[in-house]
Amino acid sequence: MKTISSKTFVRKMMVMSLVVSLFLIVPVVGQTGGGYDLSWNTIDGGGRTSSGGTYTLTGTIGQPDAEYSAGGNYEVLGGFWVGGSICIVNFDDFARFADWWLESGPGLPADINSDEVVDFYDLELFVRVWLAPCPHNWPLAISTPICFPRDNPAYADWKALGRPPCWCAPPYGSGYQCDGDADNKTQDIIGKYRVYSNDYNLLMSNWKKKITDPTLYPCADIDHKEEGALKYRVYNNDYWRMMSNWRKKDSQLAGNCPRNE
Repeated sequence: MKTISSKTFVRKMMVMSLVVSLFLIVPVVGQTGGGYDLSWNTIDGGGRTSSGGTYTLTGTIGQPDAEYSAGGNYEVLGGFWVGGSICIVNFDDFARFADWWLESGPGLPADINSDEVVDFYDLELFVRVWLAPCPHNWPLAISTPICFPRDNPAYADWKALGRPPCWCAPPYGSGYQCDGDADNKTQDIIGKYRVYSNDYNLLMSNWKKKITDPTLYPCADIDHKEEGALKYRVYNNDYWRMMSNWRKKDSQLAGNCPRNE
């Protein structure tokens, strides 16, 4: 079998590239005569940015179908100025993917092959679309990160409760939830109390609820623990912790939730 050296291959590729380039720069000559003009004309480019006062206009000439369309598993972004958002699988997606590495359970954003575990099989699928337009309904385009420390004793409960952001440190939670801030807000215009009546109302509305109760509001679980023989998520310890911080302001609290307790 005849072989081609690497130098010969590179040389041939350079020649082919040169030929293609020449074809691209050859002018197109239109036909004229007999009162008809078939000279080549295009309406493209021509758009520019104009401004005046506080207004700026950026325009493009010759854009007939600038819009976003989707149907089934297909999406179309048309025009020079795309009518929809462009999603490219990039380093932001990889950071979200890495955040879910080796996690298990249903509905994980990084579980691309839907086998309820994020592993090398998902990584292989991720690499296939690297720097390409996001697949339809790409789950990593918008994904809540793992904001609760994996080494925290309550990590398994955090997962079981649906990974509530309120348990996390800022910017996902307030940083005061484990001190009694169940509503993730300050209250009272004058006092700006971090732990106050709204938090108490949430605590009482979830009183003695268990982790299996679908109506349980996880932010009312102040100590991140089950309590008693019946394993209540919201019970006495949550109440007393809230009362110990009653009407306290941000400056009076550590704001370092979640803590290893």
